[in-house]
Amino acid sequence: MGAGVDNRGRIMQCMSIDVANSVSDSVVQTTDSIVRVYAETDVRLWSLEESDSEAMGAGVAIPAGMVEYFGAFQGTFIKVEGTAEITNIRTV
Repeated sequence: MGAGVDNRGRIMQCMSIDVANSVSDSVVQTTDSIVRVYAETDVRLWSLEESDSEAMGAGVAIPAGMVEYFGAFQGTFIKVEGTAEITNIRTV
């Protein structure tokens, strides 16, 4: 994913359109440094050290219908509770 540039060559804060996957109650792994999450249902997310790590704390809650963007290190594992459409991930 590269930075967006306007017609004058100035860098714009934006994210390119990418393939999204709909996931439910599973663990995914990021493939880029930014992920877009559309909560199809109420969703809770946790960042995990390993794919089988135990989720700690309350996680991040996203109400159904909302969109959020997160920065993440490439290869980060994310536990998804609920159903969400997420870009830049692969299922584990």
